[in-house]
Amino acid sequence: MTDRTSSQMRHVGVYGRYARQASRLTVLGGVSRVKHDTVHGVTDGLASSSAHADYDSDSLFSRLEYGHTFPLGRTVSVEPQAGLQYARVKIDGFTEAGAGVLNLISRDRRLSSQRSILGGRVLKTFGPATATGTRVEVRAAWAHEFTLVGSVPMRFLGDTAGNDFDLTSPARFQNSAILGASVAGQAFRHVKFLTSIDGDLGGAIRLWTASVGVRAEW
Repeated sequence: MTDRTSSQMRHVGVYGRYARQASRLTVLGGVSRVKHDTVHGVTDGLASSSAHADYDSDSLFSRLEYGHTFPLGRTVSVEPQAGLQYARVKIDGFTEAGAGVLNLISRDRRLSSQRSILGGRVLKTFGPATATGTRVEVRAAWAHEFTLVGSVPMRFLGDTAGNDFDLTSPARFQNSAILGASVAGQAFRHVKFLTSIDGDLGGAIRLWTASVGVRAEW
């Protein structure tokens, strides 16, 4: 009937960038440990109850990206990009509590994702100098997923015959669009601002993220 999930993540990542003239190579990776807490309403048509579960997951993420910049005048540049992503997730199994025979049981799962990314960005600089001027960047890319997420096998605690059923994952297309834009510039002396918005659009899953920040340098 209703459900709520909260997660806490501890993440460690590394980032490296090598640039030579107009070309660059970027490598990043990281590992995460996530603790999940889920609660959802359950009813058999007569009585209602609440089922809850706690479980952990571990993830590994990596990305390799190459780009080459082509100037279009003094203040505009275009950078075609190509990249590869690899992610692996291990999700612990769980047994719910609180709903009696309607509690769900889920086994351990291991998932992986391999994506290729092809796109680019356009950068426009406003102001007398690149170091202090306002920079506007627009990004767009096409992503292809080589491994789709399958269904989740589960069963009810009260099912002693072991009849598992599949919980279908949200439909995610093999091809998706990645869009983004950011604005950076000088707010005050020694202080810069940065705003960014990014979207990953594929099938029933649409992910949007936005951020606003400032950076001070002396």
